[in-house]
Amino acid sequence: MVFVPGCSLELGPGATCPAVADLLVERFEVSRGQWRRWLAEGSAETFPLAEAEAWGVDGDTWPATWMTLEEAEDYAVARGLRLPTACEWLRIAGGQRGRPWPWGAGRARAVANTLELGLGRLLACGTFERGRSPEGVHDLLGNAAEWTRGRVTESLAARGHRDGALGGSYRTRGRPLSGPTSEGGLAYNEQGFDRRHRAADLGFRCVAGAEEYLRSQASGWSRDAALLGRLRSVGQSWGGAALPLLERLAAEEGAAPGLRALLEGARR
Repeated sequence: MVFVPGCSLELGPGATCPAVADLLVERFEVSRGQWRRWLAEGSAETFPLAEAEAWGVDGDTWPATWMTLEEAEDYAVARGLRLPTACEWLRIAGGQRGRPWPWGAGRARAVANTLELGLGRLLACGTFERGRSPEGVHDLLGNAAEWTRGRVTESLAARGHRDGALGGSYRTRGRPLSGPTSEGGLAYNEQGFDRRHRAADLGFRCVAGAEEYLRSQASGWSRDAALLGRLRSVGQSWGGAALPLLERLAAEEGAAPGLRALLEGARR
């Protein structure tokens, strides 16, 4: 997972977001292969309709779609993760200052699977390397829209949609994450849905609060040299942004060796 440092978000009128804490974010949307393996484990409390019959014979690397919000949450919880809030999603995609596109400040061509591309279907997760965020998160624009908890704009709440999706899909035109409206406010690339909604172009991505996740997982990590080496590599990929959190956790009495390995990697 990618480390995304917390911050306060700079949003415009009609948008309310609390400060976002440090996050761990999956690089890609949940794939069909991952969803199928979860169903095969038999751990789903309900039997989700998002299954192979709805997807046809396409590959396991495509985004999983057709699930309700509750089904997406069940999957995330089974992995010790959760869905992002709408504000967290905006932080992941737009950075602290709200860049208009996940990859940067300017519009670009052939960096996302949106309506303009003309394919009319999903593509494998991570197809557009140039469309990723600076932190390395892929497919934040287009391909499959992503379920989130909560909403950003007051207009969606006024229509009764407590939850929704962000980022658009292959069925929608590529829109900035935010942009000015004719009334002088800001509009966000956000759709409001009933939590029971299903669609062929609606999937999700998992995240976790970084501190909460590391505290819950680190005690179970072994002292195996190979694992510690992998953790150092993960820490190195997180870099200096993760240092404040890792230094604090690693300095605590009885800190797990894995936390120190992450810190060593982040300092490289």
